[in-house]
Amino acid sequence: MNVSGNCLCGAVKVAAQGEPLFMGKCYCTDCQRGSGGGHSTVVALPEPAVSISGPLTKYVSKGDSGYDVTRAFCPTCGARVYAAAAAMPGVTMVQAGILNDAETIVPGMSIFAASAAHWDQPPAHLPSFPRMPQGPG
Repeated sequence: MNVSGNCLCGAVKVAAQGEPLFMGKCYCTDCQRGSGGGHSTVVALPEPAVSISGPLTKYVSKGDSGYDVTRAFCPTCGARVYAAAAAMPGVTMVQAGILNDAETIVPGMSIFAASAAHWDQPPAHLPSFPRMPQGPG
């Protein structure tokens, strides 16, 4: 999968090659507040596969895991570009909304579904987790 995109004003550009680790919708309250909507849709890629150019401002907060989550956005237009969670080292979660070819984005799951607003519920056809699913080990 080759994807490219940019922020609202075009100052930040994103390109990535390689297969996504996952694509999903997150309904946690941080994603709701950060997106200004009911959820955030991301394409998770190995960090080395992602190239980002342009100025970024970053905001770091504690995720539900207790580990830091860094969210990067354009300082000019405010568009969210990506997130990186210390609980998932080496993974860059690019905001699906900034990508040029939306047809290539196929979310495979919903997480933090228990936090979903009544007006933005997870799609019934996707696997849905009330919180963050635990990985092996």
